[in-house]
Amino acid sequence: MELWVAPGDSELDVAYNRPHVVFVKMPRAHEMEGGVEDVRNVEVGFQGEIYEGGEEGFRTLRKQDGSPWNPEIQPQT
Repeated sequence: MELWVAPGDSELDVAYNRPHVVFVKMPRAHEMEGGVEDVRNVEVGFQGEIYEGGEEGFRTLRKQDGSPWNPEIQPQT
């Protein structure tokens, strides 16, 4: 499993495939040079969502460099 992160408070920009939002691949603990032991559990967050009744949920497609796979979505006015 790979873990990629986006900048904080970027949910809408990610949903619209804004090109300035680039995900960063996180290294595995054994690949890091130290400091992993200094990160406390309360400093790491994950909020999962449960989908029921055939809901598809949210997903975004990204290239290997973390940039959006699809073109930017322009909001309808």
